[in-house]
Amino acid sequence: MPARPVVPIVLSFLALLMPVTTAGAELRVYYSALEALLRDQVFTDGGRAYVVGDRKARCNYAYLEKPQVGAHKAQLRVRAHFDSLTALELGGDCVGPVQAFDVSMTGVPVYRDGVLRLEQTQLEPADGLYGGLIRAVLGDALEQSLQYPLLQDLQRFARKASMQSPYEVRMRDLDVHTIRVEAEAIILMFEFSMEVR
Repeated sequence: MPARPVVPIVLSFLALLMPVTTAGAELRVYYSALEALLRDQVFTDGGRAYVVGDRKARCNYAYLEKPQVGAHKAQLRVRAHFDSLTALELGGDCVGPVQAFDVSMTGVPVYRDGVLRLEQTQLEPADGLYGGLIRAVLGDALEQSLQYPLLQDLQRFARKASMQSPYEVRMRDLDVHTIRVEAEAIILMFEFSMEVR
């Protein structure tokens, strides 16, 4: 019977005895995940987010659809298509102007108070008849929906590890030192401290 290697067992035991462990980590938040989040929380009516009216409105509606998340310089950009009809119904037809154009919202991802969020948001185009309504739906919804509670998630993982182990795992500190907006994802570089008791 071959002897079990002693070094890995000793190293594992020493790791358990160390009260605090500091680790560096990288988190990649892919834009496809953010798009799925937006479809689930904002674009909830058949892939649309209504600004005026709803799906049943025939002649008076405005909505955003087809969200796309990507990078723009050092910012996160969310694009959507805007479509509206402000008309009167005459003889069974809708008579009035149709507006259709693309809008985009850019913002800077920041980490504060345990949460990754989007700040310094700007809407383009920012003016026009529906500018304020678009800002209310797209801007406010994005700022609310695109918040990721990183610290809370790490603490939850530590609690789960504690429940499945004979020892307690505690999250102590979290320091996000770099946030990069790259072609396919937002990348967070951070260090955290945990206790194993």
